[in-house]
Amino acid sequence: HACAAEASAVGANWAFAPIIDIDTNYRNPITNTRTFGSDPERVRRMGRAYVEEVQKMGLAASIKHFPGDGQDERDQHLVTSINSMDCDTWMNTYGAAYKAGIEAGALTAMVGHIMQPAWTRRLNPGIKDEDIMPGTLSRELMQGLLRVELGFNGLICIAAASAKQLDTCTDATTMAGYTLAMSRRRAVPESIARGADMFLFARNLEEDYGFMLQGIKDGIITPERLDEAVTRILATKAALGLHRGAPELDVEKAKTIVGCAKHQQWAEECADKAITLVKEQPGVLPITPERYKKILFYTIEPAAGGEGRHTPFFEFAQLYLG
Repeated sequence: HACAAEASAVGANWAFAPIIDIDTNYRNPITNTRTFGSDPERVRRMGRAYVEEVQKMGLAASIKHFPGDGQDERDQHLVTSINSMDCDTWMNTYGAAYKAGIEAGALTAMVGHIMQPAWTRRLNPGIKDEDIMPGTLSRELMQGLLRVELGFNGLICIAAASAKQLDTCTDATTMAGYTLAMSRRRAVPESIARGADMFLFARNLEEDYGFMLQGIKDGIITPERLDEAVTRILATKAALGLHRGAPELDVEKAKTIVGCAKHQQWAEECADKAITLVKEQPGVLPITPERYKKILFYTIEPAAGGEGRHTPFFEFAQLYLG
């Protein structure tokens, strides 16, 4: 509620959330605090609640990162990651979470640079190992698993630094998990041809536009696939009421919503309840100024503005009328 209220107040209408990855492997460098946890049932329940609430408040939700992060120890920003579950286990965990979001009416889904070999092989039994692609380039995962098996009819975007049913879009396409799979010249149109409706980020807009246009001229993207993708984008905008015009921003009203006392209180309550005591050494707790005059605070993140800074954040975007 707080995320949707504040985002809506400043003009955003698309939440790149909920993240319904499952933090199964504690060594995974991505999921960690970005997920609802390691319990698949909790992830399913809370992911569905997020979709229902933000869309009730006029934003499009995006269930991500399909087919699901949190299994291996890889970072899809740096290399293609792998969800190695067998089909039945996947369907009872990640699949259940995606099914719940779809049943709740999620307008969009974001596909990640994540392989799911078991489902890829089930849907395409003769596929060679070297032809198994991450979700953002996989016809089997986007069209076979997400559209057919799970029944998603919204927009698919791909995650590449990126695209997001109503459409499917990709994650950010500048991420190495995407660019390692094939040349960018080929990958850009192939993402759309294989099932994505929207390309989220471009490395170089003019260059990527050229790759996409050439893909259409070469027949990689058929007229039917192009029309389908555009239709899903327009349908998403219509579902948000953008065909009637974008609402005007009320700056004074926004000031009373963004960072308001209620939201600050909720944030503090969440932070308090999120603290987990992993191990207690006798005599160390409680930590008080009287007992400990100096405390070393060690952060895994560099200082603000430092090299390689990657801070967890809520992502929002705006769908425009044009």
